[in-house]
Amino acid sequence: MDNKLFWYKATAIHVVDGGTIDLDIDMGMHLHVHKRIILAGISAPEIFVPDKESAEYAAAVAAKLFVEKKIMGKNLWINTCQYSPLINAYSAELYVQNEDGAHVSINKMLITEDLATKKD
Repeated sequence: MDNKLFWYKATAIHVVDGGTIDLDIDMGMHLHVHKRIILAGISAPEIFVPDKESAEYAAAVAAKLFVEKKIMGKNLWINTCQYSPLINAYSAELYVQNEDGAHVSINKMLITEDLATKKD
C-alpha cells in the first residue's frame, strides 16, 4: 500500500461484507459523494456464496458484523490507495476514531482478529 492518494472524512452508509463498504465521503467545500470502497491490503470472506450453511458464509457474516459494530455512527477517515475501473471502486485504508481520539485501521483490525487475511 505504497501508492496512497488522498485522505477524506467519511461516514458509513452500508457494510456489504467485511471488505466492502458504502460510504458518504466528505470531499470538502460541502461536497459529498456516495462511493463503494474495497478495504486495501486484505482479503475478507465473501458474503455472496451459494451455500448459506457453509463455513465461508459464517466467516463472512462474522466479518461484516465486526465491521458494522466498529464503524457505524462513528467518525471515519479513508486513505485512498487505488482506483479500479473494473469494479468502479477505490481501494482504501479505513480508519475509525476511537474513544481517546486516536485513529485505528479497520483493515489491520480485521487481520488481527483473524476475520481477514493480508494480501499483497
